[in-house]
Amino acid sequence: MTPLLLLSLACGGPAPVGVTVRPTANLQAATVVIRHGEDRYEGQLMPGGDTLRLEVNGLPEGVVLTLGAVSGGPGAITAPITESLPRKTFEELLAHDPGLSLRVSFPDGGVAEAALPAINVQEAVVARLLQEGGLRFETEPNDPSKGDSIFWPGGPAETRWIGHKGALYQLDLIAVVTPVVDPLAELVCPDDPTPRPAVDVTLRDRRSGAVLEVKRLPPDADCPLIEATTPRPPLPVKAVYSWLESMVVR
Repeated sequence: MTPLLLLSLACGGPAPVGVTVRPTANLQAATVVIRHGEDRYEGQLMPGGDTLRLEVNGLPEGVVLTLGAVSGGPGAITAPITESLPRKTFEELLAHDPGLSLRVSFPDGGVAEAALPAINVQEAVVARLLQEGGLRFETEPNDPSKGDSIFWPGGPAETRWIGHKGALYQLDLIAVVTPVVDPLAELVCPDDPTPRPAVDVTLRDRRSGAVLEVKRLPPDADCPLIEATTPRPPLPVKAVYSWLESMVVR
């Protein structure tokens, strides 16, 4: 039992508790500050695919953290946010309000709660889409036009979406493009010492994670005049986009 808790019990009431949650400047995370009497604890709230993870340093045993419907602690807790994602567009993920609150309960009875701010979960969701296993939302709305949208997470901004671009629950297929490690499948341009690879394009079902097709595409044969210091070889973007466009259900 801590001296603060003993003092609180002796005085007949809990020490005052406060919680503040503020997003970082780039909205990539949020800083959490918890106060209990004269004690101050700081942590961070971070997106992780279809979850939010809270880590707080130094909280004493017996403290309960509640994030949405999940309770745990005292040092860390992870809660799903899939229920708040399906009707969001990809752009709306840059400032996503998960609709959750953080509640902190101390053993002496002190309690405080704060709503979570909007944070940027776009990169975390993209990373989750690249993982095997698929991403199916807890309450998956009906999408009558399955197969009419493909998302290429690693593609250039203008070619990431092929077909219908709507809310996340309407996203049907995920394209994963992997360079082929094979000298016989590479192209070396006269003015560029870095070989251009062939690629394997894997098409996966977003909801189930099932692999539907794998297509190997040759290197981009276009060899423009470029400096030898080009940091990495270009992938055959046009060929990838063309093949993915042919796979969209119209």
